[in-house]
Order: sequence, then structure tokens, then C-alpha cells
Amino acid sequence: MNNFFKEGYIIKCIICSEEIKLLSDTNLLHQAMWHNGIVDKIAAPFGSIFDGNMYIIGICDKCIKEKEDKLIYVGDYLMTDKDPDLYKVLQPYKEEIIKSSIKRKIEDKKLFNKTKKKQHYLNKIKKK
Repeated sequence: MNNFFKEGYIIKCIICSEEIKLLSDTNLLHQAMWHNGIVDKIAAPFGSIFDGNMYIIGICDKCIKEKEDKLIYVGDYLMTDKDPDLYKVLQPYKEEIIKSSIKRKIEDKKLFNKTKKKQHYLNKIKKK
């Protein structure tokens, strides 16, 4: 069976466009070895305007280091034989997650209302 993606294939960092290179042939980009960053699959959950969409994204090592305070570290899969207990890992972030969720809902509602008002205005113009 031939691998679709060949060694040397490049994905650009989603933040700075730095190149992240594939280290070996593969069919599954999110389960391969990469030089200079992390490449993985993400999926949009219910509630996103991208509900159900899945993407392969890359973040280079430099951006991970620079943005580490905005990432939630959940463990090192090389050092453990089991998945981390995400409930325990996320517990210190609980209040921040709730506040950010409430803030996002408020911002989404403002955007919705602004869009609704704009649409109402455009409809009035069309009628004239």
C-alpha cells in the first residue's frame, strides 16, 4: 500500500506560517512524526459556526513556546501509559472556562443583534 503523503510534505503553522515538515511517509497526517511542531486533527463541536467540520492544523514549536500561557497542558503521552484525567487537569481552569464561555455567549449575541439590525436596514433599502 502506498502512502499518500510523502516525507518532506509541509504544513504551515496556523499562527506564523512557519514550515512544519513530515518526517516519514504516511496516510494519516495527524498520527505522523513532524519536525518543528505539532500537527493534529481538530473537530468543531456543536455551538460553533463550523459544527461538524474537521481540520488538520499545525502549530510550530516557536509559536507553542510563545503562546504556551494560552494553551492548556494536559500531560506527556511519552511518560505515561494512560490518558490524563482531563477533569483533574482542567479543574484549575474551571472559573476561567466558565467566564470565557459566558463572555463568548454575550459577544455572540451582540454580533447576532448587530447582524440582525444590519439585515433589517438592508431590507428597508431594498423596498425603496
